[in-house]
Amino acid sequence: MRGEGVAPKYLAACVVVFVLAMAAFYVFSLSAPETAPETAPATSATPVTAQSAKPWKAPPQKKKKRSRTTGSSSFSGSSRSTSDLSLDSTEDSWSPTAHRIEGRVVGERGRPVPGARVTYRTDGKRRTTKADESGVFSITARGSSVTLQAERKDGLLTVRSKPVIVEGEAGEWEVDLVLETKRQGGLGIGVAKHRDGLRVRSVVGDGPASGLGLRKGDIILEAGGTTLAGFNTREASALLIGPEGSSQTILVRHTDGEEVEYTFRRQHIEKY
Repeated sequence: MRGEGVAPKYLAACVVVFVLAMAAFYVFSLSAPETAPETAPATSATPVTAQSAKPWKAPPQKKKKRSRTTGSSSFSGSSRSTSDLSLDSTEDSWSPTAHRIEGRVVGERGRPVPGARVTYRTDGKRRTTKADESGVFSITARGSSVTLQAERKDGLLTVRSKPVIVEGEAGEWEVDLVLETKRQGGLGIGVAKHRDGLRVRSVVGDGPASGLGLRKGDIILEAGGTTLAGFNTREASALLIGPEGSSQTILVRHTDGEEVEYTFRRQHIEKY
């Protein structure tokens, strides 16, 4: 009965071999060196340069419809014009916080006014540019609002358009500044600001003011029924000027305190 003792001995030998193999694997795993996990090779970052960066572009939907304004004018009869301010034609550089304004200077019938001067005021600074032969101009200005006005010389008078104000978010804008092209006339005086209106600084020899008897130091209190107290010089002067030959009424306080109302016909003022 030798066959009955062979099977148990075979199984016992297999178990012993299995245990020895597992023990050997365990010992080998403990002695093997550790390895770091696989990683991607490091790369240096590529900086964004001014050449590769795309410039900011104003959204096209911010373009403003062209607006048209009527003109006005003013005159300072002294050698120092009431509009004399320090002007700088240097434009602000374009940025996302700037207004880019393209415009035209035109007459009442829409025809271009070549070479007209365009002034614009922003953040307390007043600057100037010039329209080309087609009446077109372009400026870039920073600020919460930009006030634009076109002007031209008409003898001793300065004819100005009504101001156009651009305000709101920065973007691209289009405007029309309308200058009166008809020959303009005025009272024939140089003026300065006064708390009660306009103070006469000088009188043109053959102008309407001379014929009325106005003298240096007189105060113009009203023009066309409008009280001039609180107006700046440019606003008040605009009420004295209009198409040549048209009429205007003024209230004057003379140096002796007498107040007199006059009606005069506007005259083109070519020289003193």
